[in-house]
Amino acid sequence: MKEYKTLFFDVDDTLLDFAAAEKLALQLLFEEQNIPLTSEIVENIKQ
Repeated sequence: MKEYKTLFFDVDDTLLDFAAAEKLALQLLFEEQNIPLTSEIVENIKQ
């Protein structure tokens, strides 16, 4: 069997869900600061 020295993973949006992580981080930040996170704020951030 061949021995590999290097193994690459293409993790972006395959193994890791960056959109979900960003959404959770934003929710937690606003919650920690006691600021309501509205859909309008979320839409403005996406732009």
